[in-house]
Amino acid sequence: MRTAKRIFYALTALAAVALSVNSFAAEKVFIREYTYQASEIDSKVTSRAQALEQAKRLVLEELGTYLMSKTEVKDFAITSDKITVFTAGVVQIEIFDEKWNGEKYYLKARIKADPVEVAKAIDRLRKDDVKTKELEESKRRADEALKDIVKLKAELDTVKNDRSKQLAYAKQINTMSATEWFKKGWAFGNSGDWDNAIEAYSEAIELDPYYARAYSRRGFAYGMKHQYDRAIEDYNKVISLEPGNAGAYWMRGSSYYNYNKGQNSRSLADYKKACELNRDITPFCEEYLR
Repeated sequence: MRTAKRIFYALTALAAVALSVNSFAAEKVFIREYTYQASEIDSKVTSRAQALEQAKRLVLEELGTYLMSKTEVKDFAITSDKITVFTAGVVQIEIFDEKWNGEKYYLKARIKADPVEVAKAIDRLRKDDVKTKELEESKRRADEALKDIVKLKAELDTVKNDRSKQLAYAKQINTMSATEWFKKGWAFGNSGDWDNAIEAYSEAIELDPYYARAYSRRGFAYGMKHQYDRAIEDYNKVISLEPGNAGAYWMRGSSYYNYNKGQNSRSLADYKKACELNRDITPFCEEYLR
């Protein structure tokens, strides 16, 4: 009997080890590094922002290349740029080593992910036009900011004391950094981590107080946590920045409805306004516009 028990426990232990190995075998690690050479106009903050942006781009590209060659992503008929857009909304990028010596900023970025699960997430995202558009917009925003940064840096290398260009340079750095925080928040939200999503969107808003999309996504995250009063505040801000944003009116109307403190008339007014701005926002617009 003792021998039988020993065999049973030994087999159980081996099974546990096998399961553990299989769970870790699915995860792969992608690492890239980048060194940014600071110019005379750069500070530690601006140097880190640019090193971070480049390191993240490199590690996302590495993951994308792997997905294209080793997973079902190769059958999706989408470009490598589009894969990078989607992966930014799915994975979290960890910075695990960085150094600044006053002239160069060195930074190393890492992604830990199960490529099969990432491929499944990309498949879901590519079929969602709204989410695809949102992620493409954030990528375009970061690309435009980086392009302006390169241009302004070249101009400031020639005329170092141009105050207006210095301010524009700092503003574009903030825009780029805010967009990175937005993408981080988006990835947290995509995995259902609303607390960290709210924190990331708040960081984006601190860097760029006019970032309407960040207010909108933070409002959605507050709504998912049933904090409808805070969601309403964020949608108010979106509407003040973008008065023609039908989605913001619709989401504020939903927040008023869920807040449920005698706000039904306000929710109906917002639904009607949303339909006036965009009749395609819901199949029920005809009812709201009667």
